[in-house]
Amino acid sequence: EVTSFGELSQIAEKMGGMGLTQGVRDVQEFSKKFKETVTALKTMAKDLGTTLEGALEFASAARQSGVFGMNNAAKFTNMARGTAMAGGLAMSEVTSASNIGSQISRSVGGLGSQGAMAGMKTIGQIGTAVQMGLLTEADIYNVTGQTGAEGRSAYAAASMPKSANFLQS
Repeated sequence: EVTSFGELSQIAEKMGGMGLTQGVRDVQEFSKKFKETVTALKTMAKDLGTTLEGALEFASAARQSGVFGMNNAAKFTNMARGTAMAGGLAMSEVTSASNIGSQISRSVGGLGSQGAMAGMKTIGQIGTAVQMGLLTEADIYNVTGQTGAEGRSAYAAASMPKSANFLQS
């Protein structure tokens, strides 16, 4: 967890670009916000097995999926890691499904964060079903024409709009 001054400086610089310093009026508020951010980033970096900057990039991606705030991003990271491990999936599959779910949710008038969580759960369920033998690569190929990670992502992407339309009605 040892960080360099350069890494901390880059984090402080990127915080502004991510909107994490909105409403900060003085040095004390910035100091408090910076400490909270670094604490959340340390947790995320540990979960992801990366650096603080890598965790900040993940937080930025989570923000694109509708997950705002560093504490929410840290929870999102923990859930994504758990989903990836339980379903035997790569983190990129989980985050991709979260992003797709977020877009689908917003397209039907829902919240991006709700869609992100739904996308994560959907790909997790698919991964678990494959591990349990309830769903095979052949089944996924027959529905999507793809196999592996691409097939699982396409399968999830195909099922999420159906759920969204049902929930919208």
